[in-house]
Amino acid sequence: MICPMDTPYEHPNTRPTNEPDAPPATPVSAPEGGVPDPGSPAARTLALLAGILGLFAVFALQQLPEPAAPEPTPEQREALVDAPLPDPSGLGVSGKILVRIDHANREGTDPGPLSTRFAGEITKTARAPEDLARAAVLLGELTGTDAALSELEKLGTKLEEDSEYAPGLDIDLVELRTIYESGPESLDDSQRERLVTRLGWVGELALTHGPNGPSADDEARSLLLSGGHQIVAIAVGGFALLGTAFAVGLALLVIALVRASSGSLRPAFRKPPVGGSLYLELFAVFAWGFFAVQILSGLLGMLAPPGTAVYIGMTLQWSLLGLVVVYPAIRSVPGKTSRAQLGLHKGQGVLKEIGAGVLGYLAGVPIYLGALLVTMVLILVWTYVQRTVLGIDDPAPPSNPLGDMVSGGTALQVALLFALAVIWAPIVEELVFRGGLFRHMRSRVAWPIAAVGSTIAFALMHGYAVPLLLPVATLGVIFGAMREWRDSLIAPMTAHFIHNFVTLSVAILIFRMLA
Repeated sequence: MICPMDTPYEHPNTRPTNEPDAPPATPVSAPEGGVPDPGSPAARTLALLAGILGLFAVFALQQLPEPAAPEPTPEQREALVDAPLPDPSGLGVSGKILVRIDHANREGTDPGPLSTRFAGEITKTARAPEDLARAAVLLGELTGTDAALSELEKLGTKLEEDSEYAPGLDIDLVELRTIYESGPESLDDSQRERLVTRLGWVGELALTHGPNGPSADDEARSLLLSGGHQIVAIAVGGFALLGTAFAVGLALLVIALVRASSGSLRPAFRKPPVGGSLYLELFAVFAWGFFAVQILSGLLGMLAPPGTAVYIGMTLQWSLLGLVVVYPAIRSVPGKTSRAQLGLHKGQGVLKEIGAGVLGYLAGVPIYLGALLVTMVLILVWTYVQRTVLGIDDPAPPSNPLGDMVSGGTALQVALLFALAVIWAPIVEELVFRGGLFRHMRSRVAWPIAAVGSTIAFALMHGYAVPLLLPVATLGVIFGAMREWRDSLIAPMTAHFIHNFVTLSVAILIFRMLA
């Protein structure tokens, strides 16, 4: 994003300024007849077709629904009776947050306005039978035993109407009813252990209840409900930090736009001559390499022990870094030349370029938040259309694979994801999309078009649901503007790192604290 910095980077090919009184060097357009990027027209045509096909192959592969699990055998079904209960709506996590916040803000033991509001949110969320089991415990905590029994009554009705439910859910129903009608002491030790295994934190919370409500002096219960103040503090601190970033970013954005309109803020990127194909080829090679990694990791995952496919995929993804780095050398382009053309140089100095990345990211925060707001509105509208026009009673919310892994992945999976997000992505994605593809498009079109064009490819390569692509695309445009402004990739790499580091760190902090 354009930000208020001083003199633009002096490209090595700008006008010489050997005279003492000559003005500072400024980037100029490439002269007619200049040497274009390596490659031929035929290679350019093939790379364009291959890149488009590879892009949509990756997009289609990532948008495919998860394959339906095979029908479990009788032996497997019996084992699932005591296995953790699926959590299709995420009530295990969201309910824990709401109940802990409610507990921290209650005055006495009676439900308050916040309790009623949270109970309403849980009731709206709980649609699947698995949700109703958890919702019964959460509602019992928020508004009382009668609410828990009422929700269990709904669950019993659903189980009678549909015989295809999660194995063991009928047993969960009986055990939860026993707790709220007769008390947890009516269950033996094995039943209590099973309930905790099935429902996790929610199961532990249920065991602190009885016909007359929760146990007032239960130390284990106090421990289960602790942390509400910390959650509120993190939320308040996060909003304060976000508000500050928005205010500072808006000021930087206004200053940058004023300076850009007055001509005092000049881009350092030098438009290359039309021609060549190398960096379009680089994008095509990356797209098909990414597709191959996805296919190969899936095939190896089928042969490897269960649960290892995700490790294989994230490990294989690092091979693409080597592919992107060595491809120009494979095409016999000297490393010094390819690095300069891709933007792998220090610009006006490494520290100054990093500072430009920080300021550029802050200037982009208001735009990014606006994209998030539009996305939320679009999701609400689409949900309404699904329910009222298409007749879908329970439309599934768009899924975010990164969020799913952070909330439900193992510590090793989260660590591998973090490394990919804060190291691999800022390097590889910036080299391919802002380094190569932006440069190739920039030789033919103005920088906003090149930024948007390279960003479309950048967004489609991510495995997000379509409604969630707008914020990703917005980031891509911001990074493209920074490439035009600074020429060096250090600034967009820095901004990319900051965004991924902050968002993923906050998500990990919240989910791990709740664990």
